Amino acid sequence: MSGDKISLQPNTEQFELKTNLQPDGSQEVRLILRGALDRESVSQYRLQAIAVDGGDPEEYGILEIIIIVADANDNHPVFDQDTYEVTIEENVPIDPIPTETLVIIHVDDVNDNAPEIMIHTLGDSGDNEAVILENTVSGTFVARIVVNDRDSDDNGRYNCSLYEDHFVLDPFGSDFLITTRGILDREKRSKFSLIIKCHDYGKQALTRTTFLQVSIEDINDNCPHFFILI
Repeated sequence: MSGDKISLQPNTEQFELKTNLQPDGSQEVRLILRGALDRESVSQYRLQAIAVDGGDPEEYGILEIIIIVADANDNHPVFDQDTYEVTIEENVPIDPIPTETLVIIHVDDVNDNAPEIMIHTLGDSGDNEAVILENTVSGTFVARIVVNDRDSDDNGRYNCSLYEDHFVLDPFGSDFLITTRGILDREKRSKFSLIIKCHDYGKQALTRTTFLQVSIEDINDNCPHFFILI
């Protein structure tokens, strides 16, 4: 190009044209980058280099320039919010989370524990056995039932029942007491097998059953009788 006027359209802050006059009278044209480019803001530029000669009438030539900005890994992952809260069921395996944000995980309880039943008697032999004297008054202490459920909320709430008409099961704080109902006579019955059943209040209730053997101890409440044989 000799004696031509060269301009860049549209005008932009990122690029400019520079010309150098060569010894043979021609011009060397260079497209110069003036500032950093951000692909996330603008991924492509369409420019035109327009050369106009000094003739009469003037003639011109147009060179279309398309610049595609290549991506560079210059942005860290960004989360929409600083804190995330999710709720999952317990016992679900959790893969590692490769993040730099705070994730709060609430674990929902699953009803996977049946009530645990422990029986304490006066002798406390540990064999789920109790001994009481015959003819004791109604309401005599037989055993204390301690229940524990490791689940939470309704899954951890429980109630117990007793299947034996001669005994009563009553709440005692978070525990239960077994007492006699009426007077027991060893001469009529010397042993009782009590069935204690506890269940929780989960949607799919879990139940545990245990047994308590109650022996009635004899007291000297019968006089000797003579039988006369004729």
